[in-house]
Amino acid sequence: VLRVEVDNVTLPDQPIAYVYSDVDGHYNLTLGTEIFDVNVENGVGTYQFSGLDVGKYIVIVSRIDDPVYKTTFNTTEFEVNKYLNTLTISTETPNPTYGEDVTITHTFDPTGPTGNIIYYVDGSATGTELDVGQNFTLSGLGAGEHYVIAKYGGDGKYGESTSNNLTITVAKASLNIAVADVTVNYPDKGTIKVNATVDGKYTIRVKDTDYEVTITDGEGSFEVDEVLAAGTYAITWNVAETANYTGATGSANYIVLHTQ
Repeated sequence: VLRVEVDNVTLPDQPIAYVYSDVDGHYNLTLGTEIFDVNVENGVGTYQFSGLDVGKYIVIVSRIDDPVYKTTFNTTEFEVNKYLNTLTISTETPNPTYGEDVTITHTFDPTGPTGNIIYYVDGSATGTELDVGQNFTLSGLGAGEHYVIAKYGGDGKYGESTSNNLTITVAKASLNIAVADVTVNYPDKGTIKVNATVDGKYTIRVKDTDYEVTITDGEGSFEVDEVLAAGTYAITWNVAETANYTGATGSANYIVLHTQ
C-alpha cells in the first residue's frame, strides 16, 4: 500500500505532504518538475513544501525499481488558496453637516493587496472603481443616516473581501435669515434688505402683507408696496425646516416717522 495525502491550505500557510506505506524507506515525491526525497519510517513520512503560489497542484509519490516491490506510485491533488484579508474603512468625519464632504480611508490586514475597491452607499454602487490606497470622497449626502461599505475584488494572491459597515450621520445645515430695522419718512415706501445663508425664495411679512424675496449669493431685497401711517410695524419670517436645512424665524422693525 502506498498513499500520499496533502490538505488544501490558505496563504501564507504552505502544505505538508504525508506519505503512507507498509514498507519503510525512501520515496520520490514529484511536484511539477521537482523531485523531493521522503523517508518513511514506521509507515509514515512527511515533506513540508515551501514557496508555493496560489494554484492547484498534483503530487506523485513513487518507489521506482524496487527489487522486491517493483514500481508503485500514488497521486493526489491539493490547492493553495489566496490570502484571506480584512478590509476596514473609516472616516474622521462620521457626523458632518449637510454640504460637507466626507473622506473615507481603508486599511488591509494583512497589508499587500493590490487591485480595485468599489464603494457602496446605502446599498448602491458608486460606479467608480478606486485603486487600493486611494481615498474615497463622498459629496452631496442628504441629512440623515447613511451606510457605506467597500468591496475588494482580489488579485493574484489576495481573495475578495467586504469591509465593515460604516455609518455616516449627516446633520441638517442651519438656515439663518437676517433683516435689519428699516426707517422711512411718511409717506415714503421702504426697501427691505434680506440676507440668508441659503439661496432661494422666502416669504417675509410686513405688517399683514406677505412678500416673496429671492436670495441670490446670500442677498435679496424687496420694496414695501403700500404707504403705511406713521408707527412701528413688525417685519417677520417663519421658514419651515426642509429635508436638509433647519427652519428659521425672526423679526425686525419697519418704522414710519411723522413728517414735519
